[in-house]
Amino acid sequence: MRLAAGVATLTVSGLLLCRFLEASDSVILLLFLTAVVAVSVLLVHGFVLNGKIVKSETVRNGFFGRVHIVAHIIPLSYLIAQYLGHVTFVLNLAYLVPFLFFYYSGRCLWKMLFARFGTKLYRFFVLGNTGMMIGLTVLFVLGLVYPERLEPADFSRFVLGYFAVHFLLTGIAIMQIELDFQRESSSPATAEK
Repeated sequence: MRLAAGVATLTVSGLLLCRFLEASDSVILLLFLTAVVAVSVLLVHGFVLNGKIVKSETVRNGFFGRVHIVAHIIPLSYLIAQYLGHVTFVLNLAYLVPFLFFYYSGRCLWKMLFARFGTKLYRFFVLGNTGMMIGLTVLFVLGLVYPERLEPADFSRFVLGYFAVHFLLTGIAIMQIELDFQRESSSPATAEK
């Protein structure tokens, strides 16, 4: 997992650098595909790990944990749509509810992990998902009210900024979840159960 986490972090960093350096499309495509593969490996591992963790959780927690991992297809498809075409109001409108669901399911997952393990990183993710649910909604409404000041590209930049950070931290998050689960599994209190 460390290799996948390192590759994901490096390729996402490379993509951010390419955005500033205006790199060629072939370099961007190569980095993007490599990032997608690395993040996918991490998410599959997270999905399997989530299945082990939620055996002692409520059905709701198990549901939202797995749904959130699968729901990463939402930002991925938005990033592809944004890259292939011009960002429009209609595109942003079509993605608003799926994004809100993505952040809500993430919020549920991170709250469950924080309650179970107490790791502050998970609390940070709860706040991030909550902030994005509120921030995207406010930004979208402001774009409706003040279209001359807030363009669809502003919504897109907000989303892209979040997902740059999100995918940079994916490897760290999966490794932390695995570490917390291993510690819990090997603790004497868990062995007695």
